[in-house]
Amino acid sequence: MYKRSIIAASIALILDQITKYWVIYEIKLPALFLGGKPMLESGGHVIEVTSFFNLVMVWNCGISFGIFNEGECSEGQAWALIALTSAIVVAMIFWLRKIEIKTEAIAVGLIIGGALGNILDRIIYGAVADFLDFYIGNYHWPAFNIADSCVFIGVFILVMVSFLNNNKKHE
Repeated sequence: MYKRSIIAASIALILDQITKYWVIYEIKLPALFLGGKPMLESGGHVIEVTSFFNLVMVWNCGISFGIFNEGECSEGQAWALIALTSAIVVAMIFWLRKIEIKTEAIAVGLIIGGALGNILDRIIYGAVADFLDFYIGNYHWPAFNIADSCVFIGVFILVMVSFLNNNKKHE
């Protein structure tokens, strides 16, 4: 099971870091510190991709979806989140030893890879680079990145596998 997890984690981490590099160093969008949300009304730089998707550059000092992002990044907050996320990654690695279902192993790999991508951002930049902005009308989902997506997909898969296994036990 480790092999599947390592492959999933590696793919998640590599895709995350390549896309962040592209946005930060190739597109060079000016950064916004706004609680994980792009501030479109202030003239923030946005690349409109479709009628529901933009590329933006938001430095998120908090956690997913801008939670705990106070706008100002502190070194202490960054290191606290690095420590917390690292502890979660270590726990997930230990959990892998007990996993017998291939899909669960892949899901845990996605979570680990996504977490490592955001840990790297905090170490290198002091905050997480978020740049994907989906919206409907004037409602914008908080900006996020590939690492966040991998964590979300991994958790979703784990919930679905657990749900399906519980249903099989009750049949």
